[in-house]
Amino acid sequence: MEDNLEEYGRAAVDKEIEEYLATKELNLTATTDGASAYKDAEYIIIATPTNYDPDKNYFDTSSIEKVIELVLETNPNAVMIIKSTIPVGYTKAIKEKYHTDNIIFSPAAIGEGLFITPRSVSGAARKLVNDGYLYKEGKAPVSYGITQAGCQVLSERESN
Repeated sequence: MEDNLEEYGRAAVDKEIEEYLATKELNLTATTDGASAYKDAEYIIIATPTNYDPDKNYFDTSSIEKVIELVLETNPNAVMIIKSTIPVGYTKAIKEKYHTDNIIFSPAAIGEGLFITPRSVSGAARKLVNDGYLYKEGKAPVSYGITQAGCQVLSERESN
């Protein structure tokens, strides 16, 4: 199913994006058919939900893996860029699982504009702050630092 992107609008307002969309000749299409979207792509950005379960200390990365599997079936030479929140060591493990080097991680950053909302960061960050792995600095923009306990956990996970 393909539709005109303008029918759906954009999820966020960003000055540079607005200017680019207004001044460039574009041929954009929205689709729910992953295979047709991936077949000729050089780069695929994966930005799917990875809900964190604090009781299980677990990120649900199944949505990322569904995309990776479809990309590998459709266009195994495409470079997949994960923008979703993922656990430490996930990129290395997923490359090994799927026997590909075409997966990279590019973490979302508050500085990327209005696409990152407090809700998209707050759940996992709040849990990590409450558990003593991160500390919060500032109010606007908020930044986080890693505590000694956080460094120790990262070190242990990376060595596994």
